[in-house]
This record gives sequence, C-alpha cells and structure tokens, in this order.
Amino acid sequence: MEYFFHIKPTFNCVVKTQNFSTELQGNKIHSFLLKSPENILPISFYPTNSEYNTSLNFTVIVNLKTKSLNAKIHNVDLINFPNDNMLLIARELFISNPKPFNIQNKTFNFGDISHNFFYCKNSPFSIRIENSSHEFLDADFPSTVQELDFKTSKNSLFCYGKTFSDTHIVCIIKYKDHKYTLTTLEEVNLLEEQKDKIITFKKANDILGHAITKEYSFSPNLGVETNLVYGENESVSIHKKEIIPYAFFDAVKCKNFDLARTYLTEELGTKLSDKHFEKFFGNFLLTHQSLSQNPDEIALIYEDNPLQKVAKIFTVSQDENNKISNILQSD
Repeated sequence: MEYFFHIKPTFNCVVKTQNFSTELQGNKIHSFLLKSPENILPISFYPTNSEYNTSLNFTVIVNLKTKSLNAKIHNVDLINFPNDNMLLIARELFISNPKPFNIQNKTFNFGDISHNFFYCKNSPFSIRIENSSHEFLDADFPSTVQELDFKTSKNSLFCYGKTFSDTHIVCIIKYKDHKYTLTTLEEVNLLEEQKDKIITFKKANDILGHAITKEYSFSPNLGVETNLVYGENESVSIHKKEIIPYAFFDAVKCKNFDLARTYLTEELGTKLSDKHFEKFFGNFLLTHQSLSQNPDEIALIYEDNPLQKVAKIFTVSQDENNKISNILQSD
C-alpha cells in the first residue's frame, strides 16, 4: 500500500527505515511517498548534531494499519492528518541512569495508610511510591532535580523540586480506593512557597505571552486555584496577517475568549459566545501548520488516545484589515 508519510525531527539526524536511509534537517517537515506491503514500520533515528552530542539513537514502531504507535514514547508524537497523511514529530532522547547512592527513601501517611516513597536527587526525576498492600506507582520526567520537598493532605502527596536549569518540577499523587493516581507531573518556571500554600507560574509558550498560575492549599484536602495571566503583565499585540490566525487559536486554547474576539471582525465576534468557541474547537493540544500548500489552512492537534493524535484542518479567511471574517472546518 501507499502512504503519505511526513517526518519532522527537532534535531539533525539520519533516519533509516526498511532499505531506505536519508539525512534530515531539524525543525523541517520532510515528506515521503511510502510504499509498504507490511503493516509494521520501524523507523530509526541517529542524531548528527555534533560528535559530542549526548542524545541517543532510538527506534519507533508505527502500525500503518491503525495509524498509531505500537507503544507510547515520550519524545515522539504521531499525528493523523486528513487524506491518509501521517506526521511523525520526533524529539531528542536523553537517558541518565541514577546512581544507586542517589536513591532516597521517605515514609508518608495519607489516605489512611503508610506509604514508602523512593526518589533520586541530582538525577532525572524518577520516583516510586508503594505500600504494604503491594500497590505502587512509578513516574519519570527527563529534567534533573537537585532535591525534592514534600507536603501531604488528606488523600494526596505533593512533591516538588528545583532543577539545575532553575525551573521546578511539581508532582501530585492521589491515593483513594486502594489506587494511586498521578494527577499532575509538570515543569513550571517559578515556584513560591508561603506559610500555608504554594504558588506556581508556568509560561504557555505561545505568541501572546500567556502564563498559568496555580495556587495550592493543603488543609485538609489538596485544593488548587488556576488563573490565566500574561508573563509580562500585558498582552502581546499581533498585527502581521500570517500570524494573526495562530494568535487567535492560542487565545482560544487558553480560553481567553475576550482576546480571541479582538482578532475577529466585529460581525463575527458579536455572534460567537464563549460556549460557541468551546463547542466548535474543543480542547486541542496545539496549533500546527497544515501539510498542504494553502497558507489559509491551520491544523489543530487533538489527542485521540495515548498512541495517536489527530489533526483537524480549519480554513481561516481574513478581510482587508487582517481581521478574521470566517473559519471553516475541512471535511
């Protein structure tokens, strides 16, 4: 069968698959017409950035029949676009095994039971929590933490630590009904400890300068209040025609619908309520360029399942003032 396959590595590399090998440039989309009688396609990546590069070679397995990965890999995304197009986005893979003498152990009581907690300091974030009932949970994150601190509430453990790049890792584990659940594992830009609460600040890394603040309280239950702010205390004004649609979708993604309306014509903006935005666009992960040559098309990426993401294509029309006058979803 024939497949339209696109690969976008974030690093310079050599890619090998079947009897084919080629060198790819980082952060560019490389397109291929793939002919394969098999349903399983292994793709190997060999970084070529420099002779001292510490990133590893790795291989991913794509199931062409289901258009999904055979296993979840944190540095690879497979996105299904319309008309049998598949886009594979690959990021560098780094592994640093923790040294045995860096493994720490603590005991906590929450959820009406005692828990043993194991973690590594001065190493990539890696934890295990377990109890006498043989229930356990493992979690990993690639950023390296110096040390971890902890807070407990009725049913939750809140652990946090500073990285060597001056960011912070926040991890929240809930224990209820004899089951561990990892409710949060993220890297934030700032973390401030106060007497009875913790406040975090995380940049959204969009072109509008959005950021998310979270205020955590711990007594008796773990509570969190989330707010949308601007990293520089004010919004970024976007005027360039080609960027305005991306700014609009960034505002929608963060549910800043008032800002989103500023990029629409007055006629269209007055027609759309907040519920219209939420129902029409839903919860998408990110905005990406379309694989077509049409500059008016923009792809919104949604998670279909952990092994597969789906792109929905939207055509954006703009008037003579660069305001968005219409948005249509392609079939």
